[in-house]
Amino acid sequence: MQSERAFLTAKRNAYQHVTKHDWVGAAQDLGALSRDARFSAKDWLSLAIASIHAGSLVDAARAARRALTEDPDNFRVVQVLTIALMEQHRWSEVVEVFESHGHLEAAQASFSFLVNQGTALWQLRRLKESLDVFLRALSLNISDPSVHLRIGLVLKDLKMYDEAAESFLTTVALQPDRLSARLMAIHMRQYACDWRDFDASCSEAVAAMARLNPEQPEHGEGATFALLGIPHPPALFKVAAQQAAAFHTGRVLPLPPQTRERDSAGRIRIGYLSCDFHNHATAQLLVETLEKRNTRDFEVTLYSYGHDDHTAMQHRVRAACEHFVDMRAMGPREMAERIRADGIDVLVELKGHTQGSRLAVLAYRAAPVQVSWLGFPGTTGMHCIDYFIGDPVATPLSHAAHYTECLAQLPHSYQPNDSQRPRPAPSQRMQWGLPKQALVLGCFNQSFKLTPQTFDAWMRILRAVPNAVLWLLNDNPLATANLRREAQQRGVDPERLIFAAKVSVGEHL
Repeated sequence: MQSERAFLTAKRNAYQHVTKHDWVGAAQDLGALSRDARFSAKDWLSLAIASIHAGSLVDAARAARRALTEDPDNFRVVQVLTIALMEQHRWSEVVEVFESHGHLEAAQASFSFLVNQGTALWQLRRLKESLDVFLRALSLNISDPSVHLRIGLVLKDLKMYDEAAESFLTTVALQPDRLSARLMAIHMRQYACDWRDFDASCSEAVAAMARLNPEQPEHGEGATFALLGIPHPPALFKVAAQQAAAFHTGRVLPLPPQTRERDSAGRIRIGYLSCDFHNHATAQLLVETLEKRNTRDFEVTLYSYGHDDHTAMQHRVRAACEHFVDMRAMGPREMAERIRADGIDVLVELKGHTQGSRLAVLAYRAAPVQVSWLGFPGTTGMHCIDYFIGDPVATPLSHAAHYTECLAQLPHSYQPNDSQRPRPAPSQRMQWGLPKQALVLGCFNQSFKLTPQTFDAWMRILRAVPNAVLWLLNDNPLATANLRREAQQRGVDPERLIFAAKVSVGEHL
């Protein structure tokens, strides 16, 4: 053990790093001192804060937990611990911290505490609890745009599209340059097929995109998926994707360069990263590709952070690969370190800018070659992703300038499929409410993918072909009612629109 004088000198030097915002130096020096019994709860808290700034989130959470053990009623420690856990997407642990310390007087009066608690509950799909917590936060600060935005996201997941749109519009009123809220308001109305002022709203959103400030990436977060259904110049999609990527990965410090040399005689190791290795559309498309791959030259690991549904599809996907790694309890850095440790040569992320994506894992440079494929048709906006797998139709080479990745073209289609999909039993039209003699025109896309321009064309066809009917997905009651009204306004009997309920994959075809 150091002498008292030596310990205090070393501690003073460590805190000088803190004063200078040299967070890496502070984390290293405080970490070295933490083995000493004289290291206090305050010192553990300082180590946690320095580690967060240095990007060592696992160490930060460990230090904050130690500080909380020694000072359990210190609300500042609770805040730092939740930040460290949230940055790692360890949502269950975040909620446990909130539930254990929500009784603290400071917690009950803390706006940020409630916002973070609501966010963690939303991530865990505890939607009604999340909404309740966000409304409590709103009672403390009704003019905060971020809370209105989060309430909109919860209402969207509750399929309360009109209410969600109002929340997003409130966000825009409070913060006009919040692009994600502007786009999400349009997106919610698309879910409801509410096309009032559609063209004007889209034009305003595109103009807002053109004004994006690269120094404020938070104003563009979450905008990319909503943008898919809105007419826009292709170049602006790349800007929005880069903004979203900066928001989600801007604080990530890549892992040190790899020094491992791969064994040229060994199999190439490919890793697939997703939360959809269960009965999900991605797994349904991917499974037979995994089953029929070249196992002599390629070794595959699935890195999953999604739930277990114990379906036949999940069992098929897992059985098709050599390794399956459950990453639900890991944060992005831990995930990247595990992928590194496994010696993965090529990491393929399957989510892009869709809900549940973990693009931060790739920002750590988890593998020498990193690829985006299948789950999202547009650029990730991340230069750490080397290739985007597409095809001449989905990603023509003429669009290469709109991707931060290098386009890797498959000759026919980027999308595989499963020849073993169940074959539905023969059925009669009357079983589905279809006229026996009519020409049936079908489209079973989700309602947000429909635009007034597309619907105009469909209605022209129905007017020109009196014996035709249009078979659509009954996505939600608002959309169904609005589409019937839109048809009538275009001179088409609403009864010629027939809506199909959602069915299983086995019945769909």
